[in-house]
Amino acid sequence: MSEKIKILRPSEAISLINSGERILFSCHCGEPLTLLDALVQQEERLENVQLISGLLFGDFPFLNKSPFYFITWQSVPYLGRFIAEGKVGYLPIRYSQTVSTFLPMGPLPVDTIFIRVSPPDHKGYCSVGVSPSYSLPVSLKTEKVIAEISEEIPRSPGNSFIHKSQITCFVESVFPLTEYPTDDVSQEENKVADYVAELIEDGSTIEIGIGGMPSAVTKNLVNKKDIGVHSGMISDDMIDLVEADVIPIHRANNKNRIIVGELIGTQKLFSFAHENPIFEMATVDYTHNPMVISTIPKFVAINSALEVDLSGQVNSEMINGLQVGGVGGVLDFCIGASLSPGGRSIIAMTSKAKKGEVSKIVPQLSPDTPVAIPKHYIDYIVTEYGIAHLSDKNLMERAEALIAIAHPKFRDELNNELIKSVRGGKHGF
Repeated sequence: MSEKIKILRPSEAISLINSGERILFSCHCGEPLTLLDALVQQEERLENVQLISGLLFGDFPFLNKSPFYFITWQSVPYLGRFIAEGKVGYLPIRYSQTVSTFLPMGPLPVDTIFIRVSPPDHKGYCSVGVSPSYSLPVSLKTEKVIAEISEEIPRSPGNSFIHKSQITCFVESVFPLTEYPTDDVSQEENKVADYVAELIEDGSTIEIGIGGMPSAVTKNLVNKKDIGVHSGMISDDMIDLVEADVIPIHRANNKNRIIVGELIGTQKLFSFAHENPIFEMATVDYTHNPMVISTIPKFVAINSALEVDLSGQVNSEMINGLQVGGVGGVLDFCIGASLSPGGRSIIAMTSKAKKGEVSKIVPQLSPDTPVAIPKHYIDYIVTEYGIAHLSDKNLMERAEALIAIAHPKFRDELNNELIKSVRGGKHGF
């Protein structure tokens, strides 16, 4: 039986917000849409309000509203233009830094946080079930915590609970949880996934993201055994691995097999996670901590990229000068994988972009392109044309291995650029 709490109207809760505040809010499927909608409706009385969050799937109702300046550490293509024009602030931090950045003693302390929670249980505890990663630890240290309450929020086991006494006020959710359906998977992505599966041994623990490529990889693991998950996020596809017993319900030491900070999927995933003991929700100081990851044997970090150059440097942030991605958690996981006994880091991507017009394997990253992952943290690059094992190769051997898995229409051009670099004495590319 849930404990009763006082529910305010959204406008009443937003009346607690003052001009000049810095407001953090949960992201992904936990975006507090009711509170954001109510906030925008009070724009006329507010000035100089900073809104901060991560990856969002909604319509950004606060953009181009004069009182609000949006700051994010995870861009999407839609936001690229706004960032270039200075209308949105891009914060280049690793996902593991989000909590320390926004706490009272951090460089960007927040005044208020918006979150979405379940109704409290008989002891007064609410679950932030789909999105505890940074929202929960910041909520426990922030003065004003305004929570949307909804029966849709699963009571996911693990570190995902906050007591009602630690919440300033509640409003009832008007909007349903944001859903993120599994992406369609292309033939090329399926071929990449076949190669990635060859690199994942039984008994491994994986980290994987969301989207078409991660979906393809997950589906290709159905014949594996004793796979664990320690990841920043998971999608609906993970349910199939549980039901196929690829992810056993319990480890030998009775620890849960899916440790995750964000549930990014549909109601199917949210319902599956509700009070399901196979899940252990965790915050970023655990999921993205390289020292924690280093203790997990055979940890495999699986990520994607926008571009990889011939030395193995990875771009996951910019296309043609526009900020379309972020630093994210990829470097944290790659560092952890490098320290894990038997660990490995994998970049899985198709060989081309823009309907085949552009190669994702390039001679060099352009000077204005940030390096998301240095070359010394990548073990394998995988495309639909094969696997390039980089960690055992010198720079010339790396370039040759990467050219071999580039799309055939770009291989001659890449070879020519490599020859020019060598003749020009640019052995470091």
